Amino acid sequence: MGIVHFIGRESDDISTEIGPDETVLQTAWRVGVEIPTKCGGQGYCAWCTQTIRSGINHVIGGSKYKPYEQGGKICAKTCQMKVGVDGEITIEP
Repeated sequence: MGIVHFIGRESDDISTEIGPDETVLQTAWRVGVEIPTKCGGQGYCAWCTQTIRSGINHVIGGSKYKPYEQGGKICAKTCQMKVGVDGEITIEP
């Protein structure tokens, strides 16, 4: 299983395992990290877009996964991100 680190949310950083069929958005919801979405994680609204701080080479992207650079940071929809086996990524708002 991969690992996802959610940083910069309130006062706590959260690290958790992510299942092979679980998206980063689903993992966030499972551990109580609030990431907004209007489309329920279907990849249409882009509300769940977050910054990938590290580990982009471990991201397995879904059909609507299109990372982009903004202000020197790489951003992408969390509903379209999965993590490879033994991969590790860090996400921040």
